[in-house]
Amino acid sequence: MTDKRITGTDDGTLREIAADRGETPHVTVVVPSTALPSERQENEIRLKNAIAEADAQLQTLGLDDRRRGAVLGPLIEARDGGTFWPEEPLDGGLAAYTTGSGLTRITLPQRPRELTVVGWRFHLKPVLQAKSLTGPFALLAISQNDVRLFEGDYDGHLDHHSDRRGLRQLDLAGRAPRSLEESAGRDLTEPNLQHHAGHRGSSEAIYHTHGGGKDDVTPELKRFLREVDSAVQDFLPHREAPLVLAGVESLLALYRQVSDLPAILEDDLHGNVEHLSAAELHERARELMERHQLRDDRNAAAALADAVGSGSATDSIDKALLATLEGRVSEIVVAGDREDWGYVDEGAHEVRHRDELPREDLLDRAAVETWLHGGRVRVLPAEALPGERLVCASLRY
Repeated sequence: MTDKRITGTDDGTLREIAADRGETPHVTVVVPSTALPSERQENEIRLKNAIAEADAQLQTLGLDDRRRGAVLGPLIEARDGGTFWPEEPLDGGLAAYTTGSGLTRITLPQRPRELTVVGWRFHLKPVLQAKSLTGPFALLAISQNDVRLFEGDYDGHLDHHSDRRGLRQLDLAGRAPRSLEESAGRDLTEPNLQHHAGHRGSSEAIYHTHGGGKDDVTPELKRFLREVDSAVQDFLPHREAPLVLAGVESLLALYRQVSDLPAILEDDLHGNVEHLSAAELHERARELMERHQLRDDRNAAAALADAVGSGSATDSIDKALLATLEGRVSEIVVAGDREDWGYVDEGAHEVRHRDELPREDLLDRAAVETWLHGGRVRVLPAEALPGERLVCASLRY
């Protein structure tokens, strides 16, 4: 293992970490981080405590001072050299992995629970949870005076090879009108047009014909929105990725009427967004995407729980884990803030539960094996799983 700093979107390195197992102690340290200068010292205290906990667990495994120092060397060196944390202030957290031969740190967009695990495998649940929040999405900020289309990821990384953060604006020049006026031209000067104030006191105007009813929206406005939608569809090759709409509510409602994009998020960013920067839009979109993902995950957990007992799903960690090892789990939901300690006796094809070291979180193992075999992994707070369950899994056969 070499010294690496990656994001949760780097599947290649993540698979290497997931497949790294053996008799050399594997140390996982998960620490939250605050970006506030006044609280930055807390980051160092958490890291210091995590390393001390890892040292205590290694001592329980019987490692002497020299061997413990060798295993923890990369962590201690990064801490003492001031290189553990990224240069840019991090409001989220880090998952760090080492066996003594190197150090890999994965940036987490959410603030994780502090956790230190020493065993024969690395602990990946916090990273798998982050993966569900780092997928691509697009954002369309639209008003009658301005149209902007962006792409990005939840955590702000456009790709793991780039230092750019936030949303990247796509160039709509020549593909979409920049405003209603540009689209309609002289038509807007016709005397039978009037405008009504936009939603919630915004200066944004919605143009109507003389009748002014909701069915009297001008053909020019609808044409403008269709032209915008055509350009948006040309720019979005991954049409399954969510599209966030930002603008006054009445205009966004009209856009939904003219667009047939299947992945428009049901929640919008309402208000006059003409003067919001890409960074401001990104921060608001993050909150919306997190709510959307949590709602989607809760619905999936409820559906899996309903299927338990039918033979197509299970809420038994033993059955789910053994099925994951055989590649038979198509989707799994596990509790991210709870652990079920034990190990898998692969020779006997049985799951053993115990708190004593060496051990692993059986929920983590089930999630990792599901992901490695191409299944869908959802990590939720335990309170979000129905009936106080810790796992629900859908079986392929």
